[in-house]
Amino acid sequence: VNTTVSTTQSDSNGVANYNFSATGTYGVQISATDYSKYSSPISITVLDNATSTDISTATTSTTDTTTTTNNNGGGSSNTTTVQNITISQDQINDSVDKLINFLKSNQSSDGKIIDGGTSDWAAMSFGADGIYANDVKSGDKSLYDFIYNYTPTNATEDNVCAGYPRHILALLASGVGVSDTKIVDLKNKINAQCVNGSQFGQTGTNDDVFGLVALLAVGENPSSASVQAALNGIKNDQQIDGSFTWSGYSGADITGASINALKYAQGKGASVDENIFTKAKQYLKAQQLADGGWGYGSSDALTTGWAMMGINALGQNQNDWFNSAGKNPWNILTSLSNDHFTQSWDGKTDWFGTKHAVPALLGKSWPIILSPKTTTIGGGGGSSFIETTSTTSTASTITTSTPMVAITTIVAATTTPTTTIETTTSTPIISLTLQKTENQTPKIIKIKTFSQPTINTVTTKTEESSLSAAPPATTKDLTVDNLPLDTPTKRAVKKLLEVSGGGAVVVGAYLGLRLLKNVL
Repeated sequence: VNTTVSTTQSDSNGVANYNFSATGTYGVQISATDYSKYSSPISITVLDNATSTDISTATTSTTDTTTTTNNNGGGSSNTTTVQNITISQDQINDSVDKLINFLKSNQSSDGKIIDGGTSDWAAMSFGADGIYANDVKSGDKSLYDFIYNYTPTNATEDNVCAGYPRHILALLASGVGVSDTKIVDLKNKINAQCVNGSQFGQTGTNDDVFGLVALLAVGENPSSASVQAALNGIKNDQQIDGSFTWSGYSGADITGASINALKYAQGKGASVDENIFTKAKQYLKAQQLADGGWGYGSSDALTTGWAMMGINALGQNQNDWFNSAGKNPWNILTSLSNDHFTQSWDGKTDWFGTKHAVPALLGKSWPIILSPKTTTIGGGGGSSFIETTSTTSTASTITTSTPMVAITTIVAATTTPTTTIETTTSTPIISLTLQKTENQTPKIIKIKTFSQPTINTVTTKTEESSLSAAPPATTKDLTVDNLPLDTPTKRAVKKLLEVSGGGAVVVGAYLGLRLLKNVL
């Protein structure tokens, strides 16, 4: 590599010229003795010697950069400028699409994705992308079918006081209303089983975080005993450095999740001092790694994703989280291994990071709530759903999303709104007629058929769209993979084993240290 250094005085217009002695590809570094005298951007224009016309123009900006100057013995100085690297929306969308499709490709014939806990988090990922669990199908079973009929118990959960809230959040992300009996039953179980005096759930704040979010999301009064126990448990856990902890051991992941929960509680009327958020952000800034993310030794998708949920809850974005190397956390979550995240130590799927990354990338925070839209018709197992949403459309023929339904809105002077569905044996094609008085707002009714209802009066039809299914993923065979853990600590345990060569004693000591029986 030949390096040519040219020191040139710019003219009164700020222009400096340099003539290259040969054609070729050149990397250009611009240094100035005083950048304050220059406006942004700085343009580099390549001219054709024969015609003095522009061949190409490159622009470099001095905005959002970090400049470091090293003095050499008080004489000359070397200036290094770091350009911040923004992850484009196209990159984010591409990563989200890959993650969504990967989750769907692991759906089983009963509708679940891997297991109950993963299915719950997957529903939140789909919901963050505006996809209802009803529309995520494998054969004739949807993710909604599995989630709605799944109940966390002591047999399926290491900590039901974390499992109950997680399941509430999954149902809300699937479009289930807060008055639904499933959600009411879970809320009642939390209030009955998870409050012991001033403590919520088990030792540590993992269940406090999700308990607080879930309870407030379904209308629990902020002054109730359960909300106050969870809220105070989180606030009292904050350390001097601003971090929150896994039972005394600080982590960027639980700090981000705690920020998320407290910010949501503040929005619901709970008292939360702004200094809590200021200190927590300072901790995250101090712990941010060179690649822009967070992790235990190196950045990982789950630790970074949970930290970003807190960032999202605060309404911040990429520009707020560039580090001195010009990178931000979005750099980690768009660095996919094919269509998902892969564990470095065994090359297997990093389920924990994969299932949390979508809402983090899309700027969402917990809770993720899709508007209730499903009312069962036809009876039996929630297999058919009818959706109604208000519209201000004038009288016209309206076609809706798949499956296509023709809807005619008729204006009549004295009639009341009615909906007629005639049933005979036929294919799932539906004709609906709505009537309204002069001053009423017409409604659009969307029909989604998830089994084969018996309906006649054909008008028009298209195929219902749903993500394609694929064979379920194989069960992991590593013993540590079967631990009932759903936090970044599982990753840390594997790294510990890899480095130390230890076995059950090492894992037991580590888990005892972390007290991670209180995980989702």
